[in-house]
Amino acid sequence: MRDERIYGQLSYYLDDYELIHLKIPLSEDFEEIVDILNNNIKEEKINLLGGYIASYFAIKYPSKIKKLFLLSSTPSATSKKDVKKTS
Repeated sequence: MRDERIYGQLSYYLDDYELIHLKIPLSEDFEEIVDILNNNIKEEKINLLGGYIASYFAIKYPSKIKKLFLLSSTPSATSKKDVKKTS
């Protein structure tokens, strides 16, 4: 569940922020994904909430990040057990 449903529940706790869901481009290439997202983000600096992709976006485009909020993210590969759960 990596869409607006998971983050929508957080809106109560983040009432100082406007939550805007960015649809993740259909690609397995992180370079392509973050480049597409960067082209779609028109603001100069953003507060970014997410996991793997948000982390990579912040590394590749640090000048676009005001604050980074990481959720359900780890720098390691997803375990085979967890991959089966999402398949």
